[in-house]
Amino acid sequence: LMENGALSVVVEDSDYGTANERPIFDEPDGSDAESWFRRKSSSEGSSKKIWSNCNVTAYFTKNYDIPGTVEMVTEAMGLPVCPRYTVDLIADRDWVT
Repeated sequence: LMENGALSVVVEDSDYGTANERPIFDEPDGSDAESWFRRKSSSEGSSKKIWSNCNVTAYFTKNYDIPGTVEMVTEAMGLPVCPRYTVDLIADRDWVT
């Protein structure tokens, strides 16, 4: 999304705040970037946990082609159907002060 015009992107576990929440990041211990990812044991299969479902928030300029972007994501990710999405207008304001 960032490479296709998003100004900012947030990806969160769709189960955040519930009993099904799955943390995939640890607090960094300073040793290296990989320390941020929780590791699965070899018996669990994959070396990194990923979320089964996630919520994505992306910020674009006002007149950006959102339907075209969602279509591009659908194709790029090989999704069987277009993901649900909403478009909200964020009022312009001074975000620095």
